[in-house]
Amino acid sequence: MFKSFDLSDPEKEKLGILALQLKEKNVLHSELIIALLSNAVAQFKKYKCPRMKSHLMVQMGEEYYYAKDYTKALKLLDYVMCEYRSEGWWTLLTSILTTALKCSYLMAQLKDYITYSLELLGRGQDANLTQKTQVTLHGTDACDESFPALLPDIPVGDLQPGEKLEKPIYIRCGTVGARMFLVYVSYLINTVVEGKEILCKCHRDETVTIETVFPFDVAVKFVSTKLEHLDRVFADIPFLLMTDILSASPWPLTIVTSQLQLSPSMTPVDQLESYVENGKFS
Repeated sequence: MFKSFDLSDPEKEKLGILALQLKEKNVLHSELIIALLSNAVAQFKKYKCPRMKSHLMVQMGEEYYYAKDYTKALKLLDYVMCEYRSEGWWTLLTSILTTALKCSYLMAQLKDYITYSLELLGRGQDANLTQKTQVTLHGTDACDESFPALLPDIPVGDLQPGEKLEKPIYIRCGTVGARMFLVYVSYLINTVVEGKEILCKCHRDETVTIETVFPFDVAVKFVSTKLEHLDRVFADIPFLLMTDILSASPWPLTIVTSQLQLSPSMTPVDQLESYVENGKFS
Protein backbone atom coordinates (compact mmCIF):
# COMPACT_ATOMS: atom_id res chain seq x y z
CA MET A 1 0.00 0.00 0.00
CA PHE A 2 1.57 3.26 -1.13
CA LYS A 3 0.95 6.48 0.72
CA SER A 4 0.28 9.68 -1.15
CA PHE A 5 3.02 12.27 -1.28
CA ASP A 6 3.51 15.77 -2.51
CA LEU A 7 4.24 15.71 -6.27
CA SER A 8 6.10 18.98 -5.93
CA ASP A 9 8.95 17.08 -4.27
CA PRO A 10 10.97 15.60 -7.19
CA GLU A 11 13.01 13.33 -4.93
CA LYS A 12 9.92 11.69 -3.43
CA GLU A 13 8.40 11.43 -6.88
CA LYS A 14 11.49 9.62 -8.13
CA LEU A 15 11.43 7.21 -5.18
CA GLY A 16 7.73 6.59 -5.74
CA ILE A 17 8.29 5.74 -9.41
CA LEU A 18 11.11 3.36 -8.50
CA ALA A 19 8.89 1.68 -5.89
CA LEU A 20 6.12 1.20 -8.45
CA GLN A 21 8.58 -0.22 -10.97
CA LEU A 22 9.97 -2.62 -8.37
CA LYS A 23 6.47 -3.83 -7.49
CA GLU A 24 5.68 -4.18 -11.18
CA LYS A 25 8.50 -6.70 -11.60
CA ASN A 26 6.77 -9.07 -9.18
CA VAL A 27 3.61 -9.16 -11.31
CA LEU A 28 3.27 -12.23 -13.56
CA HIS A 29 2.35 -10.41 -16.73
CA SER A 30 2.40 -13.57 -18.83
CA GLU A 31 -0.50 -15.08 -16.88
CA LEU A 32 -2.57 -11.93 -17.34
CA ILE A 33 -1.76 -11.72 -21.05
CA ILE A 34 -2.52 -15.41 -21.65
CA ALA A 35 -5.89 -15.10 -19.89
CA LEU A 36 -6.85 -12.13 -22.07
CA LEU A 37 -5.69 -13.89 -25.24
CA SER A 38 -7.66 -16.99 -24.28
CA ASN A 39 -10.84 -14.92 -23.96
CA ALA A 40 -10.13 -13.31 -27.32
CA VAL A 41 -9.62 -16.72 -28.98
CA ALA A 42 -12.96 -17.90 -27.61
CA GLN A 43 -14.64 -14.76 -28.93
CA PHE A 44 -13.29 -15.11 -32.48
CA LYS A 45 -14.03 -18.83 -32.46
CA LYS A 46 -17.65 -18.08 -31.55
CA TYR A 47 -18.04 -15.69 -34.48
CA LYS A 48 -16.18 -18.03 -36.88
CA CYS A 49 -13.02 -16.02 -37.60
CA PRO A 50 -10.45 -18.83 -38.00
CA ARG A 51 -7.53 -16.74 -39.23
CA MET A 52 -7.82 -14.22 -36.42
CA LYS A 53 -8.15 -17.11 -33.98
CA SER A 54 -4.95 -18.67 -35.35
CA HIS A 55 -3.11 -15.36 -35.05
CA LEU A 56 -4.08 -15.05 -31.39
CA MET A 57 -3.11 -18.67 -30.74
CA VAL A 58 0.37 -17.89 -32.08
CA GLN A 59 0.60 -14.98 -29.64
CA MET A 60 -0.51 -17.29 -26.83
CA GLY A 61 2.16 -19.82 -27.81
CA GLU A 62 4.85 -17.16 -27.83
CA GLU A 63 3.68 -15.90 -24.44
CA TYR A 64 3.86 -19.44 -23.05
CA TYR A 65 7.40 -19.60 -24.44
CA TYR A 66 8.36 -16.41 -22.59
CA ALA A 67 6.77 -17.89 -19.45
CA LYS A 68 8.97 -21.01 -19.96
CA ASP A 69 5.95 -23.31 -20.33
CA TYR A 70 7.34 -24.95 -23.45
CA THR A 71 4.89 -27.87 -23.53
CA LYS A 72 1.82 -25.65 -23.91
CA ALA A 73 3.68 -23.35 -26.28
CA LEU A 74 4.60 -26.22 -28.59
CA LYS A 75 1.06 -27.62 -28.48
CA LEU A 76 -0.48 -24.32 -29.60
CA LEU A 77 2.13 -23.62 -32.27
CA ASP A 78 1.86 -27.13 -33.69
CA TYR A 79 -1.90 -26.68 -34.10
CA VAL A 80 -1.48 -23.42 -36.01
CA MET A 81 1.37 -24.74 -38.17
CA CYS A 82 -0.98 -27.31 -39.70
CA GLU A 83 -3.23 -24.49 -40.95
CA TYR A 84 -0.36 -22.37 -42.23
CA ARG A 85 1.06 -25.34 -44.16
CA SER A 86 -2.24 -26.01 -45.90
CA GLU A 87 -2.65 -22.35 -46.86
CA GLY A 88 0.98 -21.89 -47.92
CA TRP A 89 1.82 -18.99 -45.61
CA TRP A 90 5.53 -19.74 -45.60
CA THR A 91 6.76 -16.52 -43.99
CA LEU A 92 4.44 -16.95 -41.01
CA LEU A 93 5.24 -20.66 -40.84
CA THR A 94 8.99 -19.95 -40.75
CA SER A 95 8.54 -17.64 -37.76
CA ILE A 96 6.52 -20.27 -35.90
CA LEU A 97 8.98 -23.03 -36.80
CA THR A 98 11.82 -21.01 -35.31
CA THR A 99 10.00 -20.71 -31.98
CA ALA A 100 8.94 -24.36 -32.07
CA LEU A 101 12.55 -25.37 -32.71
CA LYS A 102 13.63 -23.51 -29.58
CA CYS A 103 10.88 -25.17 -27.52
CA SER A 104 11.86 -28.65 -28.67
CA TYR A 105 15.50 -27.87 -27.90
CA LEU A 106 14.75 -26.67 -24.38
CA MET A 107 12.47 -29.69 -23.78
CA ALA A 108 15.13 -32.10 -25.13
CA GLN A 109 12.59 -33.51 -27.61
CA LEU A 110 14.95 -34.95 -30.22
CA LYS A 111 12.22 -36.19 -32.58
CA ASP A 112 10.49 -32.80 -32.74
CA TYR A 113 13.84 -31.02 -32.99
CA ILE A 114 14.87 -33.01 -36.08
CA THR A 115 11.38 -32.71 -37.62
CA TYR A 116 11.28 -28.92 -37.33
CA SER A 117 14.89 -28.64 -38.49
CA LEU A 118 14.20 -30.59 -41.68
CA GLU A 119 11.04 -28.60 -42.34
CA LEU A 120 12.88 -25.32 -41.84
CA LEU A 121 15.36 -26.42 -44.52
CA GLY A 122 12.62 -27.56 -46.90
CA ARG A 123 11.25 -25.91 -49.99
CA GLY A 124 9.04 -22.89 -49.61
CA GLN A 125 10.46 -21.81 -46.27
CA ASP A 126 11.47 -18.20 -45.81
CA ALA A 127 14.41 -18.94 -43.51
CA ASN A 128 17.50 -16.82 -44.09
CA LEU A 129 20.98 -18.18 -44.70
CA THR A 130 22.04 -17.82 -41.06
CA GLN A 131 19.06 -19.83 -39.81
CA LYS A 132 19.64 -22.59 -42.37
CA THR A 133 23.35 -22.77 -41.56
CA GLN A 134 22.72 -23.05 -37.83
CA VAL A 135 20.02 -25.69 -38.29
CA THR A 136 22.27 -27.68 -40.63
CA LEU A 137 25.21 -27.66 -38.22
CA HIS A 138 23.10 -28.47 -35.18
CA GLY A 139 21.26 -31.21 -37.07
CA THR A 140 24.60 -32.79 -37.92
CA ASP A 141 25.53 -32.76 -34.23
CA ALA A 142 22.25 -34.46 -33.31
CA CYS A 143 22.80 -37.20 -35.92
CA ASP A 144 26.31 -37.78 -34.56
CA GLU A 145 24.81 -38.46 -31.10
CA SER A 146 26.44 -35.31 -29.72
CA PHE A 147 24.68 -32.29 -28.30
CA PRO A 148 23.80 -29.31 -30.53
CA ALA A 149 25.03 -25.94 -29.36
CA LEU A 150 22.72 -23.46 -27.67
CA LEU A 151 20.39 -21.95 -30.22
CA PRO A 152 20.63 -18.17 -30.71
CA ASP A 153 18.07 -15.82 -29.22
CA ILE A 154 17.35 -18.16 -26.29
CA PRO A 155 17.39 -16.05 -23.11
CA VAL A 156 19.64 -17.32 -20.35
CA GLY A 157 17.77 -15.42 -17.63
CA ASP A 158 17.70 -12.06 -15.91
CA LEU A 159 20.36 -10.80 -13.55
CA GLN A 160 19.62 -8.72 -10.52
CA PRO A 161 22.27 -6.36 -9.10
CA GLY A 162 24.98 -8.39 -7.40
CA GLU A 163 23.90 -11.70 -8.94
CA LYS A 164 26.13 -13.99 -10.97
CA LEU A 165 25.10 -16.17 -13.88
CA GLU A 166 26.99 -19.32 -14.83
CA LYS A 167 26.28 -21.17 -18.07
CA PRO A 168 28.22 -24.45 -18.39
CA ILE A 169 29.20 -25.57 -21.88
CA TYR A 170 30.40 -29.12 -22.46
CA ILE A 171 32.77 -29.74 -25.35
CA ARG A 172 34.20 -33.03 -26.52
CA CYS A 173 37.25 -32.84 -28.79
CA GLY A 174 37.93 -35.88 -30.94
CA THR A 175 41.45 -34.91 -31.98
CA VAL A 176 44.37 -33.10 -30.41
CA GLY A 177 45.38 -29.57 -31.32
CA ALA A 178 44.65 -25.92 -30.57
CA ARG A 179 41.07 -24.66 -30.76
CA MET A 180 39.76 -21.12 -30.64
CA PHE A 181 36.34 -20.33 -29.17
CA LEU A 182 34.55 -17.02 -29.63
CA VAL A 183 32.19 -16.28 -26.73
CA TYR A 184 29.65 -13.61 -27.66
CA VAL A 185 27.20 -12.29 -25.06
CA SER A 186 24.59 -9.63 -25.71
CA TYR A 187 22.65 -8.11 -22.83
CA LEU A 188 20.29 -5.28 -21.96
CA ILE A 189 20.56 -2.84 -19.07
CA ASN A 190 17.52 -0.95 -17.79
CA THR A 191 18.05 2.23 -15.83
CA VAL A 192 16.10 5.34 -14.93
CA VAL A 193 17.60 8.80 -15.41
CA GLU A 194 15.60 11.83 -14.28
CA GLY A 195 12.40 9.81 -14.27
CA LYS A 196 12.91 8.45 -17.79
CA GLU A 197 13.59 4.79 -18.43
CA ILE A 198 16.62 4.14 -20.62
CA LEU A 199 17.38 0.81 -22.29
CA CYS A 200 21.04 0.17 -23.08
CA LYS A 201 21.92 -2.60 -25.55
CA CYS A 202 25.43 -3.93 -25.00
CA HIS A 203 27.52 -6.88 -26.04
CA ARG A 204 30.83 -8.41 -25.10
CA ASP A 205 32.92 -10.92 -27.00
CA GLU A 206 35.90 -12.85 -25.70
CA THR A 207 38.25 -15.20 -27.52
CA VAL A 208 39.45 -18.30 -25.66
CA THR A 209 42.11 -20.67 -26.98
CA ILE A 210 42.24 -24.22 -25.64
CA GLU A 211 44.99 -26.74 -26.34
CA THR A 212 43.71 -30.31 -26.52
CA VAL A 213 46.17 -33.08 -25.64
CA PHE A 214 45.93 -36.73 -24.72
CA PRO A 215 46.64 -36.85 -20.97
CA PHE A 216 48.23 -40.30 -21.20
CA ASP A 217 48.34 -43.38 -23.36
CA VAL A 218 48.48 -46.95 -22.06
CA ALA A 219 50.52 -49.55 -23.95
CA VAL A 220 50.37 -53.24 -23.01
CA LYS A 221 53.28 -55.58 -23.80
CA PHE A 222 53.57 -59.36 -23.48
CA VAL A 223 56.99 -60.39 -22.16
CA SER A 224 58.34 -63.86 -21.50
CA THR A 225 59.89 -64.92 -18.22
CA LYS A 226 63.24 -64.39 -19.92
CA LEU A 227 62.28 -60.72 -20.44
CA GLU A 228 61.92 -61.19 -24.19
CA HIS A 229 59.05 -59.60 -26.10
CA LEU A 230 56.44 -62.02 -27.40
CA ASP A 231 54.30 -61.81 -30.50
CA ARG A 232 52.13 -64.65 -29.24
CA VAL A 233 51.53 -66.46 -25.98
CA PHE A 234 51.07 -70.20 -25.44
CA ALA A 235 48.59 -72.05 -23.29
CA ASP A 236 49.75 -73.16 -19.82
CA ILE A 237 53.04 -71.28 -20.20
CA PRO A 238 53.38 -68.27 -17.84
CA PHE A 239 54.31 -64.89 -19.25
CA LEU A 240 54.73 -61.37 -17.95
CA LEU A 241 52.25 -58.64 -18.71
CA MET A 242 53.97 -55.25 -18.62
CA THR A 243 52.06 -52.01 -18.87
CA ASP A 244 53.67 -48.74 -19.92
CA ILE A 245 51.93 -45.43 -19.25
CA LEU A 246 53.16 -42.76 -21.63
CA SER A 247 52.20 -39.23 -20.62
CA ALA A 248 51.73 -36.59 -23.30
CA SER A 249 50.41 -34.04 -20.85
CA PRO A 250 52.43 -30.91 -20.07
CA TRP A 251 51.30 -31.25 -16.46
CA PRO A 252 52.24 -33.96 -13.95
CA LEU A 253 49.70 -36.75 -13.54
CA THR A 254 48.74 -38.60 -10.39
CA ILE A 255 47.25 -42.05 -10.92
CA VAL A 256 44.80 -42.55 -8.08
CA THR A 257 43.50 -46.02 -8.96
CA SER A 258 44.17 -48.64 -11.61
CA GLN A 259 42.53 -51.94 -12.44
CA LEU A 260 43.42 -54.91 -14.63
CA GLN A 261 40.61 -57.09 -15.92
CA LEU A 262 41.45 -60.52 -17.32
CA SER A 263 39.24 -62.78 -19.39
CA PRO A 264 38.01 -65.99 -17.73
CA SER A 265 40.54 -68.02 -19.72
CA MET A 266 43.43 -66.14 -18.07
CA THR A 267 44.32 -66.42 -14.39
CA PRO A 268 46.95 -64.43 -12.49
CA VAL A 269 49.86 -66.28 -10.89
CA ASP A 270 51.26 -64.93 -7.65
CA GLN A 271 54.69 -66.60 -7.89
CA LEU A 272 56.63 -68.44 -10.59
CA GLU A 273 59.17 -71.20 -10.20
CA SER A 274 62.72 -69.88 -10.09
CA TYR A 275 64.78 -70.15 -13.23
CA VAL A 276 67.99 -69.45 -11.30
CA GLU A 277 69.97 -72.47 -10.04
CA ASN A 278 73.24 -72.24 -8.12
CA GLY A 279 73.53 -68.53 -8.83
CA LYS A 280 73.48 -69.04 -12.62
CA PHE A 281 70.78 -68.78 -15.24
CA SER A 282 69.69 -72.15 -16.55
